[in-house]
Amino acid sequence: ISKYLEIAHRRLTNAGVIDSAWLDAEVLLSFALQRSRPWLLAHHDQQINSVAIQQFNHLTMRRARGEPVAYLTGEREFCGLSFKVNQSALIPRPATEDLVESVTHYFKTEKLKTEKLVIDIGTGSGCIAVTLAKQFPNVKIIATDISRDALAVAQENAERHRVADRITFLHGNLLNPIINHVGNWKLEIGNSRLMVAANLPYVPSSVIAAKPELAHEPARALDGGPDGTEIYQQLFCQLINSITHKLIPLPVSLFFEMEPTILPALLALPEAKRLSRWYTIERQNHVLSLHKNLKRR
Repeated sequence: ISKYLEIAHRRLTNAGVIDSAWLDAEVLLSFALQRSRPWLLAHHDQQINSVAIQQFNHLTMRRARGEPVAYLTGEREFCGLSFKVNQSALIPRPATEDLVESVTHYFKTEKLKTEKLVIDIGTGSGCIAVTLAKQFPNVKIIATDISRDALAVAQENAERHRVADRITFLHGNLLNPIINHVGNWKLEIGNSRLMVAANLPYVPSSVIAAKPELAHEPARALDGGPDGTEIYQQLFCQLINSITHKLIPLPVSLFFEMEPTILPALLALPEAKRLSRWYTIERQNHVLSLHKNLKRR
């Protein structure tokens, strides 16, 4: 085991995978052997059969070419849960865990007595929706995505974690699935306290082009346009239209993941300034949160 880990480490390092070469080698060998990483460390002198060696070498070569480890193993841990991932959906990242933590903190501190409904916009792998459903059994969730393939992954993850009965998955762009079925959803929403969570594409197009490691993930899930705000601007327009025409109840809070360097451009959008009529805007690390301004209707 130690011999093949060292070979893989050298191969990955030479390919430019420097910061995570050892970790990636251990994860890939664990996957090939169907053993845990602690088991590898405890059995470093163990012999490996030829089939596992062949699989491990193949995985290592693919990793050296830039494929993410999560796509090679088909799994990614998020908030302590294991999620299926493939190239149909973005790989869950730590910044999105910050988003979930912000929503969780809000639930716990506000202690809302009325029923809660969360709309997860751009659900991707379903990591936000599934994690919230696991943590809060009384919360109902509607999750939307423009990609049917991503929704299939999210549905599978919901079934894996046994929360599929509390998450409704809808296909469409941002809020459109909710708006287009508003008559059907009025009963579903009822008097619930509505909240919105979204991790939408916010990487500027030029940044994506300059980072080859992003080439394996779906561009639609990353590309935020020239300055990273394009998709959020679309969502803000939909929100303003929905609130103005009372298509959905005024959400009590909205939580968005955003790269801090993009925030000034986002907050400068006319649509963001219009939303400030109804909301107090707060920023913390990668999370932009909007909370209903009780002094204004």
